[in-house]
Amino acid sequence: MLPHQSSYTLLGVPVISGFTSRRTNKNENWTRRFSIIKNGHIYLFKSRRDKKPEEEISLYGAEAERDRSGKLNKDFVISLKPHQSLLSQDHLDLIYYFATDSEASITDWLVSFNQEIEAAESESKIFGTNIQVACSKRTDGLLVPEIVEQTIEVLLDPELHYLEIEGFCQIAGDTQQIESIKNRIDYGMVVDFSEIKDPHVIVGVLKLYFEQLKEPLLTIELYGEFEKCLKIPNNDNKLIAIKETLKKLPDENYDTLKYLLDFLLRVSSLNEINKMDLTKLSVIFGPTLIRKENTSSIENIESTSFQEELIRILIINYEILLFNDLDNEELDQNNFQSKSGIKTRVIAIHPYTAQGKYQISFTKGQIITVLKKDKSGWWYGKIDEETKGIFPSNYTTEITRLGQFNNISQETEYVSELTIDSARKSNKELSGKLNSFKQKSGVEGRNALEELLIEVLYEMKMLKIQLALERSERIKLEEKFIDLNKN
Repeated sequence: MLPHQSSYTLLGVPVISGFTSRRTNKNENWTRRFSIIKNGHIYLFKSRRDKKPEEEISLYGAEAERDRSGKLNKDFVISLKPHQSLLSQDHLDLIYYFATDSEASITDWLVSFNQEIEAAESESKIFGTNIQVACSKRTDGLLVPEIVEQTIEVLLDPELHYLEIEGFCQIAGDTQQIESIKNRIDYGMVVDFSEIKDPHVIVGVLKLYFEQLKEPLLTIELYGEFEKCLKIPNNDNKLIAIKETLKKLPDENYDTLKYLLDFLLRVSSLNEINKMDLTKLSVIFGPTLIRKENTSSIENIESTSFQEELIRILIINYEILLFNDLDNEELDQNNFQSKSGIKTRVIAIHPYTAQGKYQISFTKGQIITVLKKDKSGWWYGKIDEETKGIFPSNYTTEITRLGQFNNISQETEYVSELTIDSARKSNKELSGKLNSFKQKSGVEGRNALEELLIEVLYEMKMLKIQLALERSERIKLEEKFIDLNKN
């Protein structure tokens, strides 16, 4: 039994279609079905007129061959064995059989099976390719492979405390499970890393992706330039040279390097707990992120110290090397506002402690005004005029500010909608806030409404309250806001 949802779509040209007979090694009854091979699957319909398939079988990593055993009571049979990573544990030995009515037709079907199997694998494969391949599959324009973003996002989840595990990034995960996850990703399957309970397996998948890149993250072309940079005796000049060399990286490599180095810095910042200092991290990731082309074993050993030293320098100085204009006053003038003058602000959903001189610390619930956004996920902002710096945007959630509305009615309607999910929990408290707001007007009233909005957002997104509100309660709440608008 294949564990995936239907992927059938009218889009795509069938490779082949027609009636076949189908059975498995688990069920010996043959059933005649209208079959279509396309989009990396074989789809089985009860009749040619049906719009939705009765069954679909993924061809990612499958094996198709002519069955000549003579044990299936049919002459023209193809056996199809799906890849094990796509099967449930109790169906790992599952084999499908498809029978046609002639030698010519079975030849056509077998050729079509193998063509689509090969096409499906090459289309979805990201391991062992260039980083641009994985980035090109994104639809949001971000230049960081989803596998890098998804694995690191789970590993950094403050509620899981993975970074506090001793030997984090060093202890090997289960090889078989890592390989299975790799195959699932390469065969176009969606992997939810939050459901994987072993952090060493998640780290293992991340490391394997970088190890198998066809072109290392820091590129073969720039290897010599980085070597020259490290020979510069003056440390300031050395950092300037490294920074200029990093600018020559392709955009995808540059943004992904930002994302990865931030992760490694956070890991090393807890080295007293997890025992993973910069030296250990450099040893683990150095040879993975930069290497020469077609080098011998001896050359690789000789390059090790250079690779480790470069990665150590990148981790400890990554803010200086990879972020520009952190002290540029023009940022405050732009203030990341729209033409209507609305400021982008975020509220912290987790506390964060700065890991470098350019970062800012904040507590859960603090408001940050965004001054500049970066595609890597690191944004530049300020808590007040004295506290400015970069921060991880995934520790925050964006707030829609009240200034975007045309009138107070729209504002109160917006707050009312936000209040619905949390009203039952804090009904008395909210009623008190509303009564207080009734007595205020102008700027003071707006500020009070804004504070209420922030508090409701905090309850909804920080405490994850998912409470229903009966229609009568909602109407009462909305009526209160309407009264405020009239007053």
